[in-house]
Amino acid sequence: MSNPQKRACYEELLAKPDVAVFAKDALVSLGECIVTDVYDGGELPPPLPPEIALKGAGEVEADASTAAAAAQRLEQSWDLANTQEECDGLASGLLRVRIEAWYATEALDYLADASQSTAQGKLLQAAAALHQATRAFDKLLVKHLDILSILVATPWLKKWRQELPTSHELPWWLDGTLEAEAIRIGREADQEPRLALPQGGASTVITVSDILPIRRHRDDALRHAVTALAAAAPAGAPMKTIVWTLPGSTLTATLYVPSRITEGDQLSMHLGDGGDGSASHAVGTIVFLNGRPACWRLSRDVTGDFITASWSWDEICDLSQSRELTLQDGQTGAEWSRADSHTRA
Repeated sequence: MSNPQKRACYEELLAKPDVAVFAKDALVSLGECIVTDVYDGGELPPPLPPEIALKGAGEVEADASTAAAAAQRLEQSWDLANTQEECDGLASGLLRVRIEAWYATEALDYLADASQSTAQGKLLQAAAALHQATRAFDKLLVKHLDILSILVATPWLKKWRQELPTSHELPWWLDGTLEAEAIRIGREADQEPRLALPQGGASTVITVSDILPIRRHRDDALRHAVTALAAAAPAGAPMKTIVWTLPGSTLTATLYVPSRITEGDQLSMHLGDGGDGSASHAVGTIVFLNGRPACWRLSRDVTGDFITASWSWDEICDLSQSRELTLQDGQTGAEWSRADSHTRA
């Protein structure tokens, strides 16, 4: 659903004479508009009446409790499933409830902040109760990461990430946790998973045995780049780049390493495709740098559109001590191959 469609959906629900019947839908729709920045340019979404919001909050909390009970029975339900579609439905259904609870909490916080009436306290209490319910739900979900990780092979995780603004912090179920679990399971299974790699508008299916062995580079260029990551290079030193290619595709990933990087900075990587457009298919997927996840996002500046992934230096500064830098595709598990390193003045 596009942003204009999300906005229209919420405003249509808000305008219904019997909006109380759709209280949960209206509250979740408002939260989705807030999370995905549907109202931009300083415009604020029209508020939902407090009594409708509170009714919706109760319904969302009840859904979370029901889903938590289902999560406790997930292994049994999984064993009884007969098709891949049923398995996917079990996992996606639980995450849909979790996402709705996230949206509803954001909506309650927004309404409480905007309220100057006696309803503010009730809205805050409802938000706290829903937050507590979802924390309990989360504890059950993380016990079943192996089952939830099957969603890596579906369009859902990518779609949900694509809908978030580039500045938005990803919740745990979208931050690469499920991709990392899928890769771990694939390694332990000691089998050849089939990997779908983008090739223009189509997909080429390959297996792990089709991928050339990855040679671990410990050359001077890499050591120099790691030194730069450690902020040991003198000021004014040329920009380092480290380049990878994804076997079986035209994709190239370029990590830009400044001569000096400090707390609060971002380390950025750009994705290229040689002009065939295949890079666009990566938007919303996860890439791992030495096991640290980042999401490929579509960004824009005065020069045009580009696809980038970034890591907060605060979170990955220990990589400066690594003698190897490896890149792994989160959706397929394929490792990228190191290409020649470059220096840009």
